[in-house]
Amino acid sequence: QGRVPNATGIPLGRQGHVDEIAATCLFLVSDDGGFITGQTIHVNGGAHYY
Repeated sequence: QGRVPNATGIPLGRQGHVDEIAATCLFLVSDDGGFITGQTIHVNGGAHYY
C-alpha cells in the first residue's frame, strides 16, 4: 500500500512522471541544451512559481 499522491497544490493537477524528469535531463545534456549554464530548472508542473 503506497502513499496517495497529493496534487492539489500543483497547477497541472497531477504528479510528474519519471519520463518527464528524464526528458529534461536528456535535453540539458544534448547539443540543444549546450548554451544553458548555472540555472535552476523546476520540473514540477508549476507547483513552485513566483
